Amino acid sequence: MFTTLPGSARSWARLARAFLVGAALMVPPLSSPAGATTLTLLHQFSSTDGSDPIGGLVVDPNTGTLYGTTPYGGGTGNGTVFSLTPPAAGTAKWQFQTIYTFKGNADGSRPQNGLAINPAGTALYGTTQTGSTLCSCGTVFRLLKPGKPGREWGKTLFHEFSGDSFDGVVPSSAPFLDSASSELYGTTGSIGGSGGTIFRLSPVDGSHFKVIYNPAQNVGDFVGYHPQGVVVRNGIVYGTAFDGAYAGTLFQFSGQGGKILHGFMGPDGAYPQTPPIVGSDGTLYGTTYEGGKPADCPESPGCGVVWKQSPGASETKLHSMAFFTQPRDGMNPNAPLVLDAHTGTLYGATPAGGLGTECGAVGGSCGTVFTIDGNGKYRVIWEFPKGGPAVPEGQLVFRAGVLFGTSYDGGKPCPDQHYIGCGTVWMLTP
Repeated sequence: MFTTLPGSARSWARLARAFLVGAALMVPPLSSPAGATTLTLLHQFSSTDGSDPIGGLVVDPNTGTLYGTTPYGGGTGNGTVFSLTPPAAGTAKWQFQTIYTFKGNADGSRPQNGLAINPAGTALYGTTQTGSTLCSCGTVFRLLKPGKPGREWGKTLFHEFSGDSFDGVVPSSAPFLDSASSELYGTTGSIGGSGGTIFRLSPVDGSHFKVIYNPAQNVGDFVGYHPQGVVVRNGIVYGTAFDGAYAGTLFQFSGQGGKILHGFMGPDGAYPQTPPIVGSDGTLYGTTYEGGKPADCPESPGCGVVWKQSPGASETKLHSMAFFTQPRDGMNPNAPLVLDAHTGTLYGATPAGGLGTECGAVGGSCGTVFTIDGNGKYRVIWEFPKGGPAVPEGQLVFRAGVLFGTSYDGGKPCPDQHYIGCGTVWMLTP
């Protein structure tokens, strides 16, 4: 019996939206109620070019080209990898291209977790949740950019998960490329209650695959069950686990062993679903899917928390989501934060909350985008309505003062599914 992410927002969101109708096909730039923020649709998926972008985006630091994945659609129905190239001089339209369509089985399928990109912008790394020649337990792959325009990206299968409790099954996060060590890290779900793994391999040719953490096999000091992705800084692996001795953990892991930096208990957060991010001073920031003030989220331990932990200090709760008592607030953050290094402002998204009332989240809400600083000053800067992007998911990109992201829902009606739409890629100018 395979186990994926417990309490995943994706499952209930998919079911709750099963009977909703389509929305407008074309959406002009929109303004927030305050008139200061503008959202522009860059692409609306139509199933043939992919659908339900959940993993979010990465950006080529040299060209500004965006890359992402869709776990469904693409002709075969097995998912895609896509690119969006910034407008050429004198034009306003971003150029969308499907750069790879998965074939299923040995080729892999359902690239749900997003991508990593190398500093040169010539290689993308990702995972599929199913497919392989072994047990349909998922894969790790690389896509190499062609040397000449018009040629296809070259795909290399780096690893096929076997389902063995030591190897792992069903990758649970986007891979992380440590540019300092030139190693690729990732996490998997569990099989037979094994609790998931952290793995490492070479991004050059996929060799030297090694599980560096597995609680079922006593590999590494115990830091929790079901790791939700990792980041690496100065040779130290930081990550979160969905559960364990607490309602989730924040941990670090290195050659000297692993240790729990913080165990979430509910009021300070519960059940993280994304990896932390690391600031220039070593401060860790992240979110939890639940936790905070139960009064603000009936029948749960809270609507979610944004937190930080400075080096040598205890975890600090920066904001407790309060959708039921503050209707314009967000709920259940499950996308990694992104940091504006110049101002110290953090950006995040929630798939539920806000004043939109036409989507499948709690109360019909459609999700939000928010900002928060290191002192906890929190502000919702966008509330998603019907007719445009709805239910933001996955990794955000902040570049040159502009925020980019994906929505799991909204946009064009989806011919093979009964949601509001097939999903979108959007640009938000704060």
